[in-house]
Amino acid sequence: VCAKLSLRGFGQVFTLALSLKLGVAPFHAWLVRVIIIADWKRFFLLSTLQKIIPIYVLTLLKRGLLIKVGVLLSCLVPLRVRNLKFLKTVLAISSIFRIAWLLIGSLSEGILWGIYLGVYRAGLLLLITLVEKSGDNLTLARIKEYNLLGKQSLFMGFMVLAGLPPFIGFISKVIVLAYGVEEQEWALI
Repeated sequence: VCAKLSLRGFGQVFTLALSLKLGVAPFHAWLVRVIIIADWKRFFLLSTLQKIIPIYVLTLLKRGLLIKVGVLLSCLVPLRVRNLKFLKTVLAISSIFRIAWLLIGSLSEGILWGIYLGVYRAGLLLLITLVEKSGDNLTLARIKEYNLLGKQSLFMGFMVLAGLPPFIGFISKVIVLAYGVEEQEWALI
């Protein structure tokens, strides 16, 4: 009995440690601070590739309740985006919100989270490629200086990341939502 309790406690501590590494709310403050000072390439790595191993390990641990709590808390994070001026800060908060979608996908036995992460990576890479030339402190107000093609490209990049139809980010969200409906995970939807 003692061995089961200590193993269970270890699993919970390990899950919390992985949540910290992922930047799941409420453990996300470090991620925002690091992303803001990072260059765009490091931002991309922190927002995408850093998440692969912790989410994979979470799928192996099958910590459904802790994942659900992380999802619910991560959904509160975008409320901070209203008065932000810098694009990198907005994208950092968006990255934390994406963790909620990845965690929902990780509850499946398949690779839903991998599909979602792949689509997110592609959209983020497109957007970073467009704004990288503007420097690290690109403000949302400076986007007005872009030419028409640049503005349209940025708009499409944001729509892919936002997951709005008819862009591919929407399809990945629908796949994750379909899983949630199929498994009756109503609290997450």
